[in-house]
Amino acid sequence: MSENSSGATASQPWLNVAGSRYFMDWLADVGVSLGFTTYQTGKLFFVGRKPDDSISVFERTYGHCMGMWASPDASTIWLSSRFQIWKLQRAPAAIVPYRAPDSPEADPSNPNQAVPQWSG
Repeated sequence: MSENSSGATASQPWLNVAGSRYFMDWLADVGVSLGFTTYQTGKLFFVGRKPDDSISVFERTYGHCMGMWASPDASTIWLSSRFQIWKLQRAPAAIVPYRAPDSPEADPSNPNQAVPQWSG
């Protein structure tokens, strides 16, 4: 098994997340998800609830996250990094559906499954 810089092996996640006792209930009651950045590790995190009421964590790396702003309707997030300003905008999942490259249903020759050229 390969080992990454944090010491976790390929079969183990590099990050384990657990919420406090009523955290998921609070997210449901308030009707929110949380988004936050970490400057030192350059990470952007989104924390929310899955349909089965378990915790959902989405993480991406940006060089030196400096600040973040969300629009009042939560459709746009602006993120500043060391040398860039990123605009993250809500889009329907059908625009660019996620399919793991090695998944059996991924067929790059099928035009209905191909990633649009404008998305790359």
